[in-house]
Amino acid sequence: MNRQYRKILIQLLTIASILFMLSGCNFPKAEQPGESGDMQLIMTSAAETASVQLTQIVIDSLVQQLTAQSSTVIVPSTATPQPSGLVVPTSTLAYSTPTPVPCYSAQFISDVTIPDGSEFAPGEAFTKTWRLKNNGSCTWQSNTQLIFVSGNAMNGLAAKDIGFTVAPGQTGDISIALKAPDGSGIYQGDYQLRSPDGVRFGLGARADVSFWVKINVAQVNYTMDAAHPLDFDYNVCAAKWSTTAGKISCSASSVDFINGSVRKTNSPKLEGGYQDDEGTIVLSPSSGSGGMVMGQFPMIAIANGDHFRSMVGCMVSQPDCNVLFELQYLDSSSTLHSLGSWAEKSDGQYTHIDVDLSSLNGKSVAIILKVQNNGDSKGDEVFWLSPEIVR
Repeated sequence: MNRQYRKILIQLLTIASILFMLSGCNFPKAEQPGESGDMQLIMTSAAETASVQLTQIVIDSLVQQLTAQSSTVIVPSTATPQPSGLVVPTSTLAYSTPTPVPCYSAQFISDVTIPDGSEFAPGEAFTKTWRLKNNGSCTWQSNTQLIFVSGNAMNGLAAKDIGFTVAPGQTGDISIALKAPDGSGIYQGDYQLRSPDGVRFGLGARADVSFWVKINVAQVNYTMDAAHPLDFDYNVCAAKWSTTAGKISCSASSVDFINGSVRKTNSPKLEGGYQDDEGTIVLSPSSGSGGMVMGQFPMIAIANGDHFRSMVGCMVSQPDCNVLFELQYLDSSSTLHSLGSWAEKSDGQYTHIDVDLSSLNGKSVAIILKVQNNGDSKGDEVFWLSPEIVR
């Protein structure tokens, strides 16, 4: 028997008991003075009639409930039964108000160049690039600025335009040219962005957290070999080598068209298939527009009549090679000077370089060998064959 039927049956039995007790109260009793027997009989009969009518009404009502229950499909409930007579409140779903997306906000994605702790020599130049995502609702216009906030500025600009637009949801590579401080130690510079209407913003839930560049400046003494002080291929690893991707090691085991590379060989195979047997520095600039590779050698005292000589060109089997060679120097005040530049592409031809250094007589300079790509670095594997100062 299901629960509803049991409940109705209990109600019927309870009502029957009550009616029985009520009817018992109307049994004939001793006649009171002044009351006639006929009057008592009439009252008793009326009470019994009312009891029977009430009983019939209740039974009819319960029968109707039973009939309705029998015609209704009862679906078992998995809910926990509640005590009879209690009103069980229905649960109300709570909805949180969505956090509005700020107009200007950034998300750090990666260090494209110069990861934290990168090591540099005192005064060494480098370019730091962050990859940031626009996770706000407003587009970063090209005149949105990268601004220095705190720490060490490392000889960088206080503010510079990012130079391109970044729509919400897109990422952009944002760069700044810097220079390592002269003293050894760990240095950090903190940066944020600033919209054209002057809103300064950065990372985090409130868009107020800075992103940074963090480097280690080590006091390194680079020297040319005493027995070969004017031979640059012999002293290739005495130079500080770097690309737009950062500092690179000397000497790489293979060519790297992405980050740039430098290696030395004494048996270079040049474009056109010519095999040489002289010491050669083989370079590849880093990828992307403005990609380059450069080596800064230790200071050399220049004498009257000194000439810088070398031969440059592309390595074998690199038909897409297309670069610009540059010969530069830093004077004692770290001012950069150019000694010449030469365009080269894979055409089977080489360029012989002979630069008279007599104008630098008596000065100490740091020679820089540099190669810059022309748009991209695909196939840009090139050589400086036997670079040296002839005295």
